[in-house]
Amino acid sequence: MKNEGRLLALIIAAGVLLRAVLGAVHPYAFDDTRDYVSLAMRLLGDGSYIVQTKTGWVTANRMPGYPLFLAGLFAIFGESLRAVAITQGILSAGIIGLTYAIARRAGPIVGLLAALLIAVDPLTLGFSAAILSEMPFTLFLLAALWACIRLGAHGRIAWWIALGCLWGAAVYLRASAIWLLPLLLLWTLVVPLRPRRLAGALTALLLAGATLLPWFLRNGQGIRLTSMEGISLYESVYPAADGGPKQDTLTLSPDMLPLNEWQRDAEWKRRAWSAVEASPGHVLALVPVKIARTWSPWMNAAEMRNAWLQAGMIAWQVPLFFFALLGIFAGRLPGRMKALILLPMLYFTALHSIFLGSVRYRVPLMPLVCVFAALGAVALVRRMTGKRDGAERV
Repeated sequence: MKNEGRLLALIIAAGVLLRAVLGAVHPYAFDDTRDYVSLAMRLLGDGSYIVQTKTGWVTANRMPGYPLFLAGLFAIFGESLRAVAITQGILSAGIIGLTYAIARRAGPIVGLLAALLIAVDPLTLGFSAAILSEMPFTLFLLAALWACIRLGAHGRIAWWIALGCLWGAAVYLRASAIWLLPLLLLWTLVVPLRPRRLAGALTALLLAGATLLPWFLRNGQGIRLTSMEGISLYESVYPAADGGPKQDTLTLSPDMLPLNEWQRDAEWKRRAWSAVEASPGHVLALVPVKIARTWSPWMNAAEMRNAWLQAGMIAWQVPLFFFALLGIFAGRLPGRMKALILLPMLYFTALHSIFLGSVRYRVPLMPLVCVFAALGAVALVRRMTGKRDGAERV
């Protein structure tokens, strides 16, 4: 396609500029931001990794990836949330570029359209200015998917190494991503299944584990990533759960006060599973509620329910979802490639049908939605005009 490179550069520049301006004007701080910033400042101060919460001092309530990212920026720019938001806006160049690269497998028009959609997507625009781990995690997620695509074309060891290291880094940003790697590795092994590919997949798995090993060793025996999994599960299934956040309403019972951080986590998990056993119908009834919250075309949080904001979100998200559905079923892309793009979407949807559902948790999936939306829009136009086009094989 003529001028494809120039058009892509223009789209990336526009997307970065929009995010950088928003980050400079209005960086967003959330409840989680407080912990991230506190941990970053302690890392810069005495080098410790501990934060005070309403339950006392804790050492592993957050994965260290994002606090380390903040600490690096604070060391350069001081404790500036604007500097963080602007940097995340600049990093979005990688997100837009990788979205293009993935969609480009269906042709240049699909690639450019997907890049344009993610460049102006209001949800990712807003969260690029949020002092949260969503944007860095999105970048690592897309890079890992691109490594899988390259492994679909050939099995060079460099891409297996890249996949393992990328996924280890991604888990440092979002602990819940840990079990997605085996699914991605299975995708790489489906066709063709050869001993060399098995060795490569094992290499990627071992490298991801090695990347996370220092954190596992720090926290004790076994795969212990954070001490918030228990309370997060409990707030999602206990009798008063409604699919949304409830931790602010939960208090420690007297018998939990003497417990240490990991013992409390285990006790919250025990209570969560007791709640599931006591009322499985309630838990099952919340599954569609949580999925609806995750994929809601409007914001769920009360502080985000501005009429103009909600109207703008609906006006953008509903057509985007419509075209994405078209792309899943009609887009000219091999089924194996579609399966790879769908894997993270299905994984996180299933995960948050158990844990809390929130629009925030689909932010890293929006580039993939835009890939399918571009596929759907181009497929519809081609059907209406009678044009035919092929897609690259993976």
